[in-house]
Amino acid sequence: MKISISAAIATPLAVCCSLASADVLDPVIQITCDKKAQFFLIEQGWEQVPYDAPYPPRITPSDTEIPVRGLMWAVESREGVVTWHSKTIRRYCRLRNTTYTAILNGYKFSQNVQGMCGGNSPTLSLTLLQGDKVLAKDLVFDKSCFTSPNIVHSIRLEPLKLKALVSIGSDADLFTKEVSVSLDAPITRKSLFDED
Repeated sequence: MKISISAAIATPLAVCCSLASADVLDPVIQITCDKKAQFFLIEQGWEQVPYDAPYPPRITPSDTEIPVRGLMWAVESREGVVTWHSKTIRRYCRLRNTTYTAILNGYKFSQNVQGMCGGNSPTLSLTLLQGDKVLAKDLVFDKSCFTSPNIVHSIRLEPLKLKALVSIGSDADLFTKEVSVSLDAPITRKSLFDED
């Protein structure tokens, strides 16, 4: 789905009313383990979700496309109390003699639905392991909600080259850039964007 510039600058009322009847965009994680090319890719994109899609979506052990709504979702009681639930998903990639593990969790800036940005979709929090070695711990892809404009779009581990290629950008930019980082030090938002 393409988002036009006119859609991006639509009035809040038009956005509100159109979302009630149309499909919405939600983050989806794509996992690729390429043993031939020797890389492990974890990538966050956006997908149109029909208004009548199951909530939370089912995730099977073999799924390589994982909706973030399946990692973290809200349930409202009859009394109107909203509680958040979460599920941790692990995906493995064996490259040469080493197993790489991606541990996927949902992250939400505010779990108060009526609070600042509380209605926003969760984003990915990723922990990456090389055997027992931690390559990234609880790396939040998109802090959103005005806490940071910086976004991690993907991480591609290339262990034969002892590096990871990280695609990053800003919510204000229309482009991304790829940075090469060593696998000798943990991948953090501090090392990528110089922020906590």
